[in-house]
Amino acid sequence: MGNQKDTKNKVIDFTASRPKTTDPLSASVLSRYARQEKLAEFILQAFDGLFTFFKGWANRKRVTRDLSSMPDYLLRDIGIRRDEIPAIVAGKLDKGSLALSPTGDKDAPAFYKDKAKSESKLEDETPMAA
Repeated sequence: MGNQKDTKNKVIDFTASRPKTTDPLSASVLSRYARQEKLAEFILQAFDGLFTFFKGWANRKRVTRDLSSMPDYLLRDIGIRRDEIPAIVAGKLDKGSLALSPTGDKDAPAFYKDKAKSESKLEDETPMAA
């Protein structure tokens, strides 16, 4: 038993006795890698911006083409004139809702609302058993 080493009494000191330094080669490799990451991030953002721009441009072109191909009576029905199409597509002219609603942007007349309320009340009431 005397041949076995007694490891219980040994204390290992892990404290740093001197500050850690990186060698110049490692620092240059790390800085080059950081620059490459930033450059890749910049290129991705640039491509994303270009993609968004061209997607919006294609969408505006399609809407302009679709509205321009409509006959004048349909354009009158939705409340725009042919000369207003470029301004509406560019967002410079706000015509409100272009939906084919009989009331336009205004609320429905009162009798429509009352009719909807009375129908919902009838649905909520359950018939009583006799």
